[in-house]
Amino acid sequence: AYFVLHALEFLEQNGRLAMLVPEAILQADYASSVRAALQQRFHQVRLIHLRQRLFAGTSEPVVVIAAEGFGTSGSLDVLSVDTPDELGAILKGKSHAAQGTILPNGRRISSGALQVLTTINSSGHTRAFGDLATPRIGIVTGANNHFIRSAIELEDIGISAPARIPILSRTKWLRGLEFTQSDHEALAGEGARAFLVRPNPALEQSPGVLRWIEEGERAGVDRRYKCAMREAWYRVELMAKPDAFVTSTRLGPPLLVLNRGAFRCTNALYSASWSPRCEMAPEIIAVGFMTTFVALWSELHGRRYGGGVLKVDLRALCRLPVPVVPEASSAYGAINEALRRGEEGAARELADDSVLRRGLGMSCRDIVLMRDALTELIRQRVPTAEES
Repeated sequence: AYFVLHALEFLEQNGRLAMLVPEAILQADYASSVRAALQQRFHQVRLIHLRQRLFAGTSEPVVVIAAEGFGTSGSLDVLSVDTPDELGAILKGKSHAAQGTILPNGRRISSGALQVLTTINSSGHTRAFGDLATPRIGIVTGANNHFIRSAIELEDIGISAPARIPILSRTKWLRGLEFTQSDHEALAGEGARAFLVRPNPALEQSPGVLRWIEEGERAGVDRRYKCAMREAWYRVELMAKPDAFVTSTRLGPPLLVLNRGAFRCTNALYSASWSPRCEMAPEIIAVGFMTTFVALWSELHGRRYGGGVLKVDLRALCRLPVPVVPEASSAYGAINEALRRGEEGAARELADDSVLRRGLGMSCRDIVLMRDALTELIRQRVPTAEES
């Protein structure tokens, strides 16, 4: 951002500027001032999102700044292309960007799908997730390798069960619409790091806990920022048991998973507690969250990161509209089973049929429009094997 703004000091009247910059110029909070500065100083600014990765060994998408007419304010347009050849054709005036609506963050979507999305959002049958629940960042340990351990490691050290808190630390552990005691036991049995070490004062002098504390101090864990802030560096602050977990960063669309046990999560996930004002059964919310509508909205409002992952930050998650249809809870079991089989596409189709088609009366054509748009947005976001 500073480099782009500093470069403007070296342009003459009517000069031009061309740069390759990260996709952050379209989606980071601080980038709005950069875009405003460009528009105020150039007659025409084009920010052209290029899907194909340009540099070997990198996963960051590129945006091309193409600005001309320095010295007068004008227009700023966001375009999107797939290949450098398409980019070259546009810059030479020999072609136009692909058809569809281009949003300010560079997302390209068909006008039909955008209209369907708008219709559902204004139907009166959606609720902002922030009205249904309070999402928070999961537990920040300050040193996951020290605090999050497997059952085998804890046995070797001598950490007893009362000093262990069952915890979720990986997005890929969420394989259904709910996370149960059986799920956690299976992960622990496979050797996953599924326990948070948190000794209470009565256990601090036990031999195993003392060994674990000394191990951390030898490694300098006690001097890390988050740890040093605690009264006892080795006692992580616990949040209340959440009602559900929500993925924050994922290659696919975000997932909402109900907490069927006394589990917490690390900051790799969001924890969510139902609002006292929420009168909806959790299963209704979980099914609505699984629809293509929610997935498509997330693609349009989330942030893309290196490697093609999609991040839905807390502010976006609170605004995320969830279609709620009480009758849709009957589909909960089938959707949960489909997800557990690894059939996420089939699970989303079941949710669409239950919530969007039967619940909201959407036509199959409109649902297909959204699915096609979702597929295209994921294609724009996730690099192919050749590109990565």
